[in-house]
Amino acid sequence: MSPSSTALQASRHHVRVGIIGGGAAGVATCKGFLDAFNAAGYKRRGSGDDQTFDIDVFEKYGTVGGVWDYKERVGSTSPTTKTIPMYRSLRTNLPREVMSFSSYPWNLLPSAEGRSYITHSEVGDYLKSYSHRMGVNQYIKSNSEVEKIQFDESSPSSGKIIVQTSSTTSTYDHVVVCNGHYESPSVPPSLLPLSTAYGSSSFHSVEYDSGEDEKWRDKTVLCIGGRASGTDIAREISCVARKVYVSERGAAVEGWPGREKVEVVGGTVGLDESDSERGVLLEDGRVLKDVDVVIFCTGYDYSFKFLPPEVGVKFEKGERR
Repeated sequence: MSPSSTALQASRHHVRVGIIGGGAAGVATCKGFLDAFNAAGYKRRGSGDDQTFDIDVFEKYGTVGGVWDYKERVGSTSPTTKTIPMYRSLRTNLPREVMSFSSYPWNLLPSAEGRSYITHSEVGDYLKSYSHRMGVNQYIKSNSEVEKIQFDESSPSSGKIIVQTSSTTSTYDHVVVCNGHYESPSVPPSLLPLSTAYGSSSFHSVEYDSGEDEKWRDKTVLCIGGRASGTDIAREISCVARKVYVSERGAAVEGWPGREKVEVVGGTVGLDESDSERGVLLEDGRVLKDVDVVIFCTGYDYSFKFLPPEVGVKFEKGERR
């Protein structure tokens, strides 16, 4: 939704906007504000005009793209621990035709022509191209992680908001939070003893990068969670693992290359406390005793660490998957 040009016309002569996050939501929000400012007759600050604006898009990493910028945030080789959900072979589970912005169709990015389900790199390239074509790039503040947001207590009635990074402190009339929801990996509390028991042989799916990794080869792997990323990761691992359990009722695994090595089991209760061999207790009472590696494909929690308590935004761990 674009900001209202009528609301902007009724506001101050100079308007400052801060946008937290330079991923898909952040660049689209910036474009929306640019359209609204143009419609209201505002010019960029420094133009000498009576009605001016500033926009700062705070991006934690070096370029726009958010979680889709695999090259920037992971690189050509997998690090010891990844911090984004993208993995090497990931393709979208939605067709590109329904993922594009209305003002910038996919056919303007020839590399993806003819394929509906595209790679993470192609989505990243699309967002970079969109940002460039729409004039958003000039407002990006790269390598700027927002640490704190607070209301301007020196002028409570102004409604101004202070945004603080490690190197800057700026005041804005409007702040939009577009930081996404893949920053805080979630493991249900009931499964934490399982994570502790398996130690370095337990991972969250955010750390996964390739099914060819030696840590899965000839091992029995338990993937807890069988939604989009869980089943995709299990499918890739099944090509090299000895056996793969998918702990999710009704997970779709038919037609996989390594299907004969995959077994769909019920939900996981946790560690079998009566078993000294790190047994995994399932909801149906069965205990898996041959598991070598556990991957928690259990989603993410919302995280807005920079928001002040008075905003009233609260989330319970585990309430989002």
